[in-house]
Amino acid sequence: VQEQSDIALVEEEKTNKIVQEVDNFAKECQADLAAAKPIVDAALAALDQLDKTALTELKSMAKPPDDVVMVSASVMILTADPKKIPKDRTWAAAKKMMANITQWLKELLAFDQNNIPQICIDTVEPILKHPNFQPDVIATKSFAASSL
Repeated sequence: VQEQSDIALVEEEKTNKIVQEVDNFAKECQADLAAAKPIVDAALAALDQLDKTALTELKSMAKPPDDVVMVSASVMILTADPKKIPKDRTWAAAKKMMANITQWLKELLAFDQNNIPQICIDTVEPILKHPNFQPDVIATKSFAASSL
């Protein structure tokens, strides 16, 4: 009986350790979510400001600033099929994405930001870490780009 009690005690300690690790991970996730929520809310509010006129103006840029191209590249990545993330993220490729402004606007407004494939997130992360990838910086170059 003592042997079984000792085994049970060891298993209980292992289980308690796992429970503690899971609790810590859950707390980290909650903190990350709390930090991301205002950013997502601001992005959604900005997206609501977009209209065909703003997107047409964006599309009409012949040679946009690099910051605007970073935004369009991010949109291409995040909205892509995870099996077909575009390698070509140039302005010419972005303009193809924007070919039908009405349809593109509908797609943007219907975008499910809660179900972005991890591969898309991992691919776009280096762009998001760029120091100029800030809405206020991009807004000085393009209202539409800053709203994306």
